[in-house]
Amino acid sequence: MEDGTLFINPKSEIEMRVLYMVAEYDRISGGQQSLLQLVRGLPEAGVEPVVCFPGEGRCSEAYRRAGIAVTIVPGPPMLTRYGQHLLRMSRLSASKIFLTQMLPYSIKVAREMRRQGASVLHCNSVRSLLFAGPVPRLSGFPVVWHVRGRLLPFGRAVRRAAELIATSIVLVAGALREEISAKAKAKCRVVYNGIDARAVPDTNGTSVDAPPLPFERAEGQRVVATVAAVTPFKGYHHLLAAARLVNERTGGRRPVFISVGDLFDKDYARHLRGLLEEYGLDNFHFLGWQQNPFPFYKLADVIVLPTVEREQLELGGRVVDVRGGEGLPRTVLEAMYMAKPTIATAVAGTPEQIQDGETGLLVPPANPEAIADAIMRLLEATPAERRTMGERARERVRETFTTARMVRETAALYRELPVKS
Repeated sequence: MEDGTLFINPKSEIEMRVLYMVAEYDRISGGQQSLLQLVRGLPEAGVEPVVCFPGEGRCSEAYRRAGIAVTIVPGPPMLTRYGQHLLRMSRLSASKIFLTQMLPYSIKVAREMRRQGASVLHCNSVRSLLFAGPVPRLSGFPVVWHVRGRLLPFGRAVRRAAELIATSIVLVAGALREEISAKAKAKCRVVYNGIDARAVPDTNGTSVDAPPLPFERAEGQRVVATVAAVTPFKGYHHLLAAARLVNERTGGRRPVFISVGDLFDKDYARHLRGLLEEYGLDNFHFLGWQQNPFPFYKLADVIVLPTVEREQLELGGRVVDVRGGEGLPRTVLEAMYMAKPTIATAVAGTPEQIQDGETGLLVPPANPEAIADAIMRLLEATPAERRTMGERARERVRETFTTARMVRETAALYRELPVKS
């Protein structure tokens, strides 16, 4: 068993420098957190990281605080604006964007690679790959594409373009192989995200004791928590429907539900507020983004991640096609690391994380009844039974999903690349 320690000579000589391109400079989702874990450990494996952002914000600041070298190459609006605008473009619009924004930005990134002495470009998303990767690839630099989630939101043309640009493709879960074309599968390698003590803020002097809450919690009231951005594909609308069922079944012993995560979509927020009122959910609380989510994990009796795969949802008078982008959810890793019994929908890599019935529970996506049944099963279990499941989950994380393993396997991949001389 590994405990997350990097069993590498701390005096390892630096063999290469890698430039990491992160488009999302002002938000910190699971993908950015997992990359931070990776780059923190790479110097001990002989790889020096430099992380490139298109602007300054919450994410770039977090990387600097962690002691990571950061460089800013200012990006165009289409790269820096959050949302799915890249997915809705016509071919004509896409061609125009490529010539006026993507290509010029990619030239800047290639120059920055030369300035930094980087021999590999590692792109943390489809967006960063499309904007940063073409010119470095044409210039002979190896380009690594990190696929952190389902590619359902992206059209065939975008996927194929990404596969052509990438020299190598890192998948965070084996289930994501089905997203890659037959021709590109040979480029793929599965490297699981990792977690260790350095990811938990209390190791840096910040306590993970139970946090103050902006509501009154009854003594002994159990807590069901979800740590995820409040966006349609995370499935909060199904969780609210499940919470109503749980309330009906528990009567006077209702649990309290809390959500910890950024709220990006105003139409979706209004939709959820309407459901809260319709279902009478005065025990469901959206707490917003929290810099340190671990006190909320510690507070919770049960963690739930209700991600959807693909469905249609009416928001603000329009029908939205919701396409899941889950890969290997960091929420699940963090919950398991904190020894919490976790319920997750069986999408993408969650079955690779959770052994159903042993280290957590898996349920079908878009099924409030199944989510409610799973919540009730864990709430009705004894504290000892929940604790045993949580301890098995923590053991699995420490065996399979370690930062040491992630660093070792990524560094090995870099050494196999045809690095430009």
